[in-house]
Amino acid sequence: MKKIIYLLTLMSFNISFAQNAKEILKGIDIEIEKIITDYKAVGISVAIVKDDKIIYSKGFGIRDLENKLPVTPNTIFGIGSNTKSFTAALIGILEKEGKLEIDEKPSKYIPHLEFSTDKMNNTVTIEDLLDHRSGLGSLDGSYIFFPAEKRIKLMERLPYLKQNAEPKNSWRYSNFGYIILGTIAEQVSQKSWDDLIKEKLLKPLKLDNSNTSIGEMVKQKDFSYPYGMYKGKAEKLLFQIPNNDKPGAAINSSANDMANWLRLWLNYGNFEGKDIFTKGFAKNAMSEKAIIDGNPPTGPNQNNYLFGYGYGWNTQIFKGHYRVAHEGGVSGFSSKMVLFPAEKFGL
Repeated sequence: MKKIIYLLTLMSFNISFAQNAKEILKGIDIEIEKIITDYKAVGISVAIVKDDKIIYSKGFGIRDLENKLPVTPNTIFGIGSNTKSFTAALIGILEKEGKLEIDEKPSKYIPHLEFSTDKMNNTVTIEDLLDHRSGLGSLDGSYIFFPAEKRIKLMERLPYLKQNAEPKNSWRYSNFGYIILGTIAEQVSQKSWDDLIKEKLLKPLKLDNSNTSIGEMVKQKDFSYPYGMYKGKAEKLLFQIPNNDKPGAAINSSANDMANWLRLWLNYGNFEGKDIFTKGFAKNAMSEKAIIDGNPPTGPNQNNYLFGYGYGWNTQIFKGHYRVAHEGGVSGFSSKMVLFPAEKFGL
């Protein structure tokens, strides 16, 4: 699936910088159908945004093989780690409302929170959690295998999670970091992460087909089952049901809804004339706050370089243009968002 998404990115890149995007869009259906055939994808939906307008939105393939139901632009899929930009946005909203400051330590908002080292306790801020510079690693699975009754109870495990990197000065992707962010949001608002996402983001952005649980997803008319390939044949998989890790992986959405999400970010926090979070927060979120690979290009033919991370977003130079993107994956689903902020283009 990642290969499919990469090829779609290359195709859409040509649209972004074309003087006549309509001419290029004429052939995109054929190209997508070919990609689906070549890579044996079950179903896929695509939306493209340019200059605050949805210029392309379409579904391909099947969302329910047993009943032969087609994918539409409103078909709901799990978006996995693309949830992280939602949790980041929620932090930005709560900062705008004066309920937190991202340069403060997490312990200011979560009573008795303590990391495993004094250095982490003395230096790590909310911003370090947003851009994965906290020193936490990515491999702790205790919240999956031994879920807590409430998310805040997971915070009691932090003293036992070893420091995996130098706080502030190195980058390590951490799902647990976003669990902490979700817990902070719950503590300062006294509302659940699910309710906050719906109230602060899904409703004002008109994300009518989006939700935060598999239970809600399967009640909708237009959703996809998860599929994987086994011995060359597509097989239905079990749904992966996020629990404690919801702030990093739980959102389900459609191509049309995610187009509005892209519009929000391409307008630096403004949606249809309303500021959801501040322009300053949006700029920081899409900036290279942490360096993943800062090496310069090794030759004239290297198109992708300077890889970094903001708040729930990867950053890089892509064919000479600044690109903001993220991937997501849960059982049977893959997703990708790509933004070119300077060109006001997104996929």
